[in-house]
Amino acid sequence: MPGLGHRFHPVDPRAPRLPELTREFATRGVVNGGFADIAEAIEAEVARRKGKRIPLNIDGATAVIYANSASRRR
Repeated sequence: MPGLGHRFHPVDPRAPRLPELTREFATRGVVNGGFADIAEAIEAEVARRKGKRIPLNIDGATAVIYANSASRRR
């Protein structure tokens, strides 16, 4: 599934910090953070179905940032 997993690493080393930043900015009211929640729910559902965790990669984490940024401007 695009946006999840990494070819060489169990966790894409670039990805985890971006959702963390989204949540930090959401607590300050800069973005709503809803797309970070959606990404987390997708990770959980994929883990449930596959029987193992497949975390966001940089593409998925970047999509969270872009989506939260776009939703804030509306």
